[in-house]
Amino acid sequence: MATRAPGIRFLYGLPAAIAGRTLIISDLHIGIEDRLFSKGVRLGDVSENMLSGIEKIARENRIERIAITGDVKERIEAPDAQVMEFFRRLSKIAKVVVAKGNHDGGIERVEGIELIGASGGIIRAGGMKIGLFHGHAAPDGALFGCDYVFCGHEHPTIEMTNRFGGVDRFHAWIKIPIDPKMAKKEFKKANPKCAIYIVPPFNPAVGGNALNRGGAGFMGPIFKNGIFKLSEAEIITLEGTGLGALFESQRENSG
Repeated sequence: MATRAPGIRFLYGLPAAIAGRTLIISDLHIGIEDRLFSKGVRLGDVSENMLSGIEKIARENRIERIAITGDVKERIEAPDAQVMEFFRRLSKIAKVVVAKGNHDGGIERVEGIELIGASGGIIRAGGMKIGLFHGHAAPDGALFGCDYVFCGHEHPTIEMTNRFGGVDRFHAWIKIPIDPKMAKKEFKKANPKCAIYIVPPFNPAVGGNALNRGGAGFMGPIFKNGIFKLSEAEIITLEGTGLGALFESQRENSG
């Protein structure tokens, strides 16, 4: 994938980014296959496949820390045995940091993870300050002083009409630059070059609202206060193709 953020490496074809030795992913929704199975949809063991995928990424890239921007589980209630076992095995791969999401009730009970609250937190990776939060709650203003901010929650999905008249839907990265003046009202030390990346869900079974077809109206609180320039939001596919501005992407997909 072409470099869209100096110091950050986006993995080709995958909803994952690497900063230094830190892997950044989001929205695992462990256990979603059980909910879908109750509706007649059989997916197999999605959670096991995710774990294998993370392990492969970590091995190939010498990952030392896995940062997850929330919604690690599907059930809002307390973690079940499946979640506990998932993190027991994940913590053997690398150190695990979780920014608490709205689905993560009782996540404090899971052993072997470092937990960041709903307002987010800051880690250092690759010589950079990186802000992490889920996105369902307003973040701490200190995150605006980071080089980059990563959040989940939105399950960013793009919808485009193909040349046959059909509709293609796919997950994508959304990059949004900061508005320095608005950010400094919340945090005097805001970094004028900061940008936020909305992370696509790592779980392939997770759907999402088509942000370019009106779905942006449902986005979280940080995108409603003008701190980030939603009008300049950029779509980047998992393969690294820039599709231009979020609100200009309703054109036909020639692919």
